[in-house]
Amino acid sequence: MLLPRNQSINNTLTTKKPTLSETKFIDIVLNPTRIGYYRS
Repeated sequence: MLLPRNQSINNTLTTKKPTLSETKFIDIVLNPTRIGYYRS
C-alpha cells in the first residue's frame, strides 16, 4: 500500500538522523540513571 505523499514526508522527517543534542536529551529521558554521565 502506498502512503499519501504528506505521510511519506512525515516519515522522512521522523526517521532522519537525530542531532547530538537530541540524542543526549532522549538518552537522559529514557535512561535517567545516566544523567551523571553528561554532567561529568
